[in-house]
Amino acid sequence: MLSFIINIIFVVLVLSGCGNSHDPSVKSSSNLLQPSVITSPDGKTETTTIVTPFGDLVAIGKKSDDSAPGYNYKVVSQGVVIETLPDAYLSVVGIFPLQDLEVVMIKTSSAGVNGCPGNFFFVVMSREKMPTRTDYFGNCNEDFEHSEENGNVVIRIRSPIGDGSGVDEWEYDGKKLTQTKE
Repeated sequence: MLSFIINIIFVVLVLSGCGNSHDPSVKSSSNLLQPSVITSPDGKTETTTIVTPFGDLVAIGKKSDDSAPGYNYKVVSQGVVIETLPDAYLSVVGIFPLQDLEVVMIKTSSAGVNGCPGNFFFVVMSREKMPTRTDYFGNCNEDFEHSEENGNVVIRIRSPIGDGSGVDEWEYDGKKLTQTKE
């Protein structure tokens, strides 16, 4: 019984992000998350919802026909269509509090044989303005690392060019997305 209680306490501490809130290089559960994803029984509709202090962000994906590998997505918040993505896959991979904003990181993957497995964009949510999105960034590698440095969100993605030891880097300061290392 004691072992069961200790396991429950451990799970609660891990999910609450305890122990890593002061080290920005550690991925905490508040930054990397599991949004609510619901797929219809027939597999033709997928709805992903993330709740932020400034409203819900919803990605609705619909298959145009049974032969289409991906979904046609609309990313919506507060009644505004932020982005449309034809024949793609989409996942919410992180949320970053930044100044008075919530920055939601979305990964997109192109469907099909020659598809790109990973490009990203941020949806920026605030109390004062309607949601917006940044330009796309990434290099087709779907694995990334993040940190918060000097009040900015920094994303590092291993470069697929050369021997794979290089890293591409993007920084977002709440207003502008900049590639800082290539």
